[in-house]
Amino acid sequence: MKTFTILLCLAAAVVTVMSSPTKSEDKELNEKWNQHKDSIMKRLEENDADLKRQYQEQLEKVKSSSGIEKESAQKKADALKLEIQKIRARHKQTQERMKSNLTKSLSPRKYCA
Repeated sequence: MKTFTILLCLAAAVVTVMSSPTKSEDKELNEKWNQHKDSIMKRLEENDADLKRQYQEQLEKVKSSSGIEKESAQKKADALKLEIQKIRARHKQTQERMKSNLTKSLSPRKYCA
């Protein structure tokens, strides 16, 4: 049984070494990752800029309005501000997750302890 376990671990080690990316594959993977990351970050930044613009418009409405209209504009501005904060938190999580996934995909896998 021990012999079988040792052989299984050796086979797993050979498979890991054979399937690990080479330097050229690492470059390709990094290039694809950078393109993907850049497009995601661009979309996130565009969305963030759009929300900021909407927020500023609502603040202008708050300043120029009165009564019920002012209250409504203030509620919308508050909701937009909260949405901006949530999105920024998600951006940060997304960046961390993307970095983590890249690190995991490049690190060798361990099959035996």
